[in-house]
Amino acid sequence: MTNTEIVKGMYDAFGRGDIAALLNSLSDNADWVVHGPEVIPTVGQYKGVMEIVTFFQKVDETMDFDPFV
Repeated sequence: MTNTEIVKGMYDAFGRGDIAALLNSLSDNADWVVHGPEVIPTVGQYKGVMEIVTFFQKVDETMDFDPFV
């Protein structure tokens, strides 16, 4: 599987709300960086899958999403 296919699969999983599948696509030492002003609760650097889980918890607690179309 190519990197492009992996990333597309992650977007598909996110679109379905399947965060577990998205997380399973990450390596244990993944580095997830969200840029932006500090007033955005999800801005920051998340190292490793467990910290990335924290990112998605913050997303769930602070944001509303419309489905991808």
